Amino acid sequence: MKRRTFTTHMTAAVSVVCALLILMLIGTDTVFAAKKATNINSDKAIALALSDAGVDSASAKNLHYETDYEKGVLVYDVEFEADGKEYEYELRASDGKIMEKSVKKISLAKAKKNATVSATLKQLKSVANKAASKQKETKANTTSASKSTTKKTTSSSSASKTTSASKSSGTKTSTSSGSYIGVDKAKSIALKHAGKSASSVSFTKAKLDKDDGKVVYEIEFRSGRTEYEYDIDAYSGKILEYDIDRD
Repeated sequence: MKRRTFTTHMTAAVSVVCALLILMLIGTDTVFAAKKATNINSDKAIALALSDAGVDSASAKNLHYETDYEKGVLVYDVEFEADGKEYEYELRASDGKIMEKSVKKISLAKAKKNATVSATLKQLKSVANKAASKQKETKANTTSASKSTTKKTTSSSSASKTTSASKSSGTKTSTSSGSYIGVDKAKSIALKHAGKSASSVSFTKAKLDKDDGKVVYEIEFRSGRTEYEYDIDAYSGKILEYDIDRD
């Protein structure tokens, strides 16, 4: 009778231990999943780097980021320039911790190159603003002419059609030299072409650059073992080049 009671107690103890182990494993998986789901986004990584450098976003120039893996750990590589210095940061994606950082003075050659690029972009922006202003002026003149010609003869109606055609042509021209579409729109265009959703890929590059005299967005991302690279016109959103590399 004593032996049976002892065996029953042992069985109960083993069951309790097993239950505790199962709960511990479930808890570990839950914590791991929660930790994995709390990766910071690119905006947070950039903000942390700027804050550490004491630089506000308005003063940062040539700012861009990339995602990479350092010893199996996902990190953000953030680079920007401010006050004649070049900043490079490596932040852990899971919690935003700064793993490495570098601050160095911009060389004279690079400073001249940056000044040239800045002047080119400023000139392009000026051209775009003038085109937009001309479009508004053309639209106003066309509207005024259209109201006036409604009371005229058939010949005046023909002149109105000519003015309308001119307006249409002016609109197309100004659209081609408007403002930038934005990096988010460029990402969307690349994802749509690749047939992917934002949640199914990991972006490794998304920045504004100049290639063969054109201002383009360079977009790169990975999905599984496939890497996608796109060059997208910064004004029209047209895909200029793309490359799909499967490992």
